[in-house]
Amino acid sequence: MKIAYLDFWTGLGGDMLVGALLDAGWPEERLFAVVRALKLDRPKSRSNAGPSAG
Repeated sequence: MKIAYLDFWTGLGGDMLVGALLDAGWPEERLFAVVRALKLDRPKSRSNAGPSAG
């Protein structure tokens, strides 16, 4: 078993953590399995952006 110690004294973005875990060799399928186990609803996207000023 491998253990990682993470010190978050300055904060950490979720995407940074996932990227670091995958880069360290965590299998991508395990990531997907963890996300599926959360049984979250699919996110709904929407935009409140007005017309472009450019």
